[in-house]
Amino acid sequence: MKLKDINRFIRQQVGPTIPNGRIYDILKAGYDSILKYIESTGANANSNDEAVVDQALNWIAEANDSDKPYFAWVHLMDAHHPYGYFPEHRHALNIPTDREHIRMPSVDPGNPPSEILVDAYDTNIRNADAHVGRLLREVEGDPTVVLTADHGEELGLHNRFHKESVYQSMAHIPLVVDAPQFDASESDATVSLIDVPTTIARLADANVPESWDGTDVRDRTNENTVFLGFENSEGISTAVIHCPWKYMCQQDLLTTSPETELLFDFISDPVESQNEIETAEGVYQKLQDKYQNYINEIKGNRLEAERDLWDPSKDLSKTVQESDNDVPSETPEGIDQRLEDLGYK
Repeated sequence: MKLKDINRFIRQQVGPTIPNGRIYDILKAGYDSILKYIESTGANANSNDEAVVDQALNWIAEANDSDKPYFAWVHLMDAHHPYGYFPEHRHALNIPTDREHIRMPSVDPGNPPSEILVDAYDTNIRNADAHVGRLLREVEGDPTVVLTADHGEELGLHNRFHKESVYQSMAHIPLVVDAPQFDASESDATVSLIDVPTTIARLADANVPESWDGTDVRDRTNENTVFLGFENSEGISTAVIHCPWKYMCQQDLLTTSPETELLFDFISDPVESQNEIETAEGVYQKLQDKYQNYINEIKGNRLEAERDLWDPSKDLSKTVQESDNDVPSETPEGIDQRLEDLGYK
């Protein structure tokens, strides 16, 4: 399938509803630019978990042959919407083979997701698990292994899928460390992803820079406080966790105080639906103070740029018009099967 064939299909779907196809042209130009950038780095825009693990195994084998220490970051992406289609895992779960939920899943934020959607996500998790297992089986030696994720999945609990969020459905992720220095035990300590680099450095007997905020996970307890958050065009969203409490707030980029505040006991209320600010005033005040100190520190350390990252004056259409039109004439190898698996043929 040529790129022009995909373009024709998209025009057939959205063209009649958009005057002159203007939105289509903008989106297509953005797609072309991203595809061109990806290919310019030597990456494969049509990669999948199987290909990533194959590449990692080849790289690690070469690193082992050199007898030098190595560090490999293996990032699996198939367990993202639109979910991949893996018949063997669907068969294992005894679920239907229709694909409509993959392209246009029915998710109504605030209501439980359909069982078929959860099963579709589960098949992708099973696929990732299978490739992690293959990686661990085939790597020679006894390397230190850290297994974690960069986010969870909403599935409609608070948002649709994985929109930026500090709710537990997005923030609570697995963390498994397999190293000779670790006991075979499970910990309920509150930790953060910023603790992972520090932990790895300590395990490798490397110096930990003073500028790093992370703590070796072996030193973490539930008496520690963990901060998380993000910044986007809607403002700054932050959470302060001191088990079992989580203080959440959002504020505009230009204001100095929170506009929205929430307080949850995420142990007794795992879906975070009961705001406890009025019933736990002492906890609220304590965590709010920690938040203010933390956000002031972050603002004091942030890098300055010529303009804000989220610039409302940026003209997207002008950016598209000025973009380079030298884009690939054909889609990456394997995209035909990928589209068919997603139900587009």
